[in-house]
Amino acid sequence: MATLTLAAPCALALSLLALPAGDDLLTVEKLEEIRDEVLADVEELRGGSFERTVDVKVTTKAGFIEYAKKRTESMQSAEQRSAESDIAKLTGVIPVDMDLEATMFDFLEGQVGGFYEPSEETFYVVDSFSEPGVLRVILVHELTHALDDQLFGIDETLGPLLHTNSDAAYAFHAVVEGSGTSVMNQWMVPKVMAGELSMADMQKAAGSTDFSGMPEYIWLPLLHSYLRGAAFLARSDNPMTSAMAKPPGEDIDAAFQNPPRSTEQILHPEKFWGDETSDEPDDIRLDVSGLDSSWSVLKEDTFGELGLSLISRAVAERQEFTALPEFTSDAAAGWGGDRYLLLGNGDARILHVATTWDSEADAEEFFEALDGVKEHLATGAKKFGKGSGGANWSLIKQDLRCYTIWAGVDEEAVNRVIDTLSVRVVRD
Repeated sequence: MATLTLAAPCALALSLLALPAGDDLLTVEKLEEIRDEVLADVEELRGGSFERTVDVKVTTKAGFIEYAKKRTESMQSAEQRSAESDIAKLTGVIPVDMDLEATMFDFLEGQVGGFYEPSEETFYVVDSFSEPGVLRVILVHELTHALDDQLFGIDETLGPLLHTNSDAAYAFHAVVEGSGTSVMNQWMVPKVMAGELSMADMQKAAGSTDFSGMPEYIWLPLLHSYLRGAAFLARSDNPMTSAMAKPPGEDIDAAFQNPPRSTEQILHPEKFWGDETSDEPDDIRLDVSGLDSSWSVLKEDTFGELGLSLISRAVAERQEFTALPEFTSDAAAGWGGDRYLLLGNGDARILHVATTWDSEADAEEFFEALDGVKEHLATGAKKFGKGSGGANWSLIKQDLRCYTIWAGVDEEAVNRVIDTLSVRVVRD
């Protein structure tokens, strides 16, 4: 699963929400007035006090896109972004001919109405949005991010994870968005019930984002952060029944101070919260010291349960956008850990993934699902490699199972490269 800074939710140090257009242009004065109105509510519902004023500013759509591109470039090099696009194509979750970065910026320009920027402790709203009821809801959500940021530092935790473990970054982002969503729901629904906020405002605040025609790779992790993040903080795996739950403030604090290490723990909260049922990811080490000098490591990272569910889902069963999708699958459940390498040699690519599972049955179920999309993966790899490519998997040793997807190189050469790699699991 890629972590393009503005494409994948795990990489969002911003919080992006689509807002409906109002009749009047928005002013900083109006934003400040609404901020001051809801500030105390946020402190009471979230539990905590603001240490500093949260600035609010107005920007244009063009200004937002310019900012977003600069932030993306500051957090990831062009080479890193290119590697992540390659991985998405090799794993068959986006078309080989899709320009992932351009697609995301085009989407953002049409949809994004507001964002919170941790490094500035500032909330921005695009100038064409001004409906007071909706802005109150959105500001409650964003001010929760601001409060969490002042208490714990969002970028300080998220930044390092973006370069070392995307799965853990997605898990942390679910905590961030889960906190904002939980407080927003607690503030919004009673206001609607009391007639202080209209049902239309509540529906608009949920966003007008249109993901129609987009691969689930783009929109599923986004919904995961909001819906499953809030459920996780309520210690539930059901986003619907936990939507109005009020997580104890100490639980939210604990999740920020000692974040979940995997999307598995978000999807199955008992694997984080339960003393007897907790389940930490396996620490898989890949040694490339024997790698031929003609090959280089373009990226090393972790897919996690969320990522592997996207990769292994049957092509015919991949989901169109829905407000309550399937976030994982039977095939990906039982995940123990994974680690992958993307290797490059000129235009040639090798993606090698090592996995562990809770049981042999879990491993068999995943690789059976993977076998079902083998032709899809091989076809995409051949397109990527301009006629040369494929996919295969095998048991390496003990409880490690690995699979490889390659493009622009023949299988015999791939096997020689894989033979130079050393992989092991480190357990306490």
